Amino acid sequence: MMDDVLKNEFVELLAANFKPEEINEIGRFLLDKKYDHYTLSGTERHITISSRKAALILCETIEADRNGGLLRLVQFVTGLDGKYFLNRTIELQRLESFLTSMTSQGYQYDFKSGKIVPIGKDPSQLKNWGALKNDKLYECTIMSLDIVGNSELVRTHGQKVMEKLYFKFTTFLDHLLGHYDGRIWNWAGDGGLIAMTFKGHEIRAVLCALDIQRSLRVFQLSPEYPLSEDFALRIGLDSGKVKFNMETGKIVSDVINYAAHLEKYWTKPGCIAISDTVFNALTPKLRSAFPHKDIFEGRPCYTTLENP
Repeated sequence: MMDDVLKNEFVELLAANFKPEEINEIGRFLLDKKYDHYTLSGTERHITISSRKAALILCETIEADRNGGLLRLVQFVTGLDGKYFLNRTIELQRLESFLTSMTSQGYQYDFKSGKIVPIGKDPSQLKNWGALKNDKLYECTIMSLDIVGNSELVRTHGQKVMEKLYFKFTTFLDHLLGHYDGRIWNWAGDGGLIAMTFKGHEIRAVLCALDIQRSLRVFQLSPEYPLSEDFALRIGLDSGKVKFNMETGKIVSDVINYAAHLEKYWTKPGCIAISDTVFNALTPKLRSAFPHKDIFEGRPCYTTLENP
């Protein structure tokens, strides 16, 4: 299941989160009470074994074990996150990165069963990236996106034509989101919420929003575009800590609320508006795309002056 790159990433995860004697204790818990990395590696006891070497010894030893091998160790360690073990509450660093890497090999950790299972679908459709855990806080950027004048478009073209447009538009979005590792968390035909997390999520979200507005014209020039006229989009973004839920439609967050309000009540058609939190995370060059500053709901916000 795990190639050498993923195995090495798991070794690094173990080393980053556990001391050598703690890794030894995990080996005793899973393999045998007599498990000892000094004996297994032929290291004299006056020589210090590093956390990385201890993690490597444990992984190699358990991989050779007939009772579940390395998979059993990965499941056990992942399940420790947030639990009390070894006289402390375990808060695993690098876990999300490792679990996301695992999805690229077609597997994910099921937080309900505590088992690693085949994904069975496109990893890009996993709303938690195969890594986010229910009720845990994560740094995210939320993008609220809406088709301007949707009600009038429905009256003009009818629901059937508009449903065809919605389908083609979400397919267009899925294609773009794949480049920026974004996920649609909530969608209602004419708009919804897109989320991004992990390193650089603010920059990726802003680049994605710019790409959506810029590429919209190409989408509307397609022979398969079902309307006789074009439509405009409004996009609003905010970032901060969000408590995750696998039923993403039930997530309640100030970040989501601000992004949605910013988009609906302040952003002009064809424009992108971002909060001060998002703006402050951008490079100077990227900030220059948002020259107009104002105050919305007591916070500074910035917008593009026109469709980019």
